[in-house]
Amino acid sequence: MKDKKGRVVIVTGREHTPRPDMADILRCRDSVERALVKREWEVETIYFCEDDFSDTRMIRKILKVHNPVCIFNLFEGFALDSRKEVEFARILGELGIPFTGNEAEALENCLDKNRMKSLLQKEGILVPEGIYIKGIDEIQTGSLHFPLFVKPCFEDGSVGIENDSLVRTEEELRGVCERRLREFPAGVIIEEFIGGTEYITGGLGRWPYELLGISVIEHRQDPAVPQFLSYSAKWDRSSKEYRTIVPHKKRLGAELEKKITDVVRSAGKGLGLAGYFRVDVREQGGNVYVLDGNPNPDINTDSGFIKQASSKGYPYEVIIERIVREALWKQSK
Repeated sequence: MKDKKGRVVIVTGREHTPRPDMADILRCRDSVERALVKREWEVETIYFCEDDFSDTRMIRKILKVHNPVCIFNLFEGFALDSRKEVEFARILGELGIPFTGNEAEALENCLDKNRMKSLLQKEGILVPEGIYIKGIDEIQTGSLHFPLFVKPCFEDGSVGIENDSLVRTEEELRGVCERRLREFPAGVIIEEFIGGTEYITGGLGRWPYELLGISVIEHRQDPAVPQFLSYSAKWDRSSKEYRTIVPHKKRLGAELEKKITDVVRSAGKGLGLAGYFRVDVREQGGNVYVLDGNPNPDINTDSGFIKQASSKGYPYEVIIERIVREALWKQSK
């Protein structure tokens, strides 16, 4: 029997919530563990709940006691406090223990959608025109052109994106913003809706990154389904959106493929992404707009990121081990 390569501690959150995106993290934990065991790593799991963050000294102590060679960071905050994801990554950085995925600054850059848009604009990257508001009285559409899109400023995984997120009138806009601000008082983004074809690209490693491929979402295939990825489209397996809106591979022209690739690489660099990530863009009128940057995206066996890796010839366990190796390399520098 071969000696184990070292102890990898998988860390995730634990809470009682009906949200399927949070439950899916536990399924991902199981997939990652099986992959690492198959690659001869010793694996343990630590779960942290919201109460643990009342005194982060205990979190630090627990992590040190386990003495891992690497932490596989699957912690994404909690259903009602997504910012804990950034706080936890900051703790890991201060401890100096190698950990997978993106560091706290990159996580914060992408969790705050208003900040993300500003960083991308500084890099000369196109993003939808829009505003950030924390109250109804701040709505000023000004030069914005309908239809507009409303989304929470501090969430990911399509949380808070529902079938009514696309609005076509001032009255609809006000109604949706009132509802979203009640649920997400930290604020929402109102931006022009980019209605072209959507492309999703996964990346590995450091700048200039290894890109895993470009998946296409052609929303216009079914006009009865929202023309964007709502929460149901991502997580509700019983919904029509989930069954209909499926990313797929499609041959692109050389010019468009290069344009998307260049934008994704530039966006990754501008947001400080490393380890593994995903960037979502739309093409409209010959221009490529970045909709979102997703650090530490879903890496379950059936996720879009892993499907892209598989299409490039990478078995699941190879990708998972590569993510660990990337973390160890980063810490050694």
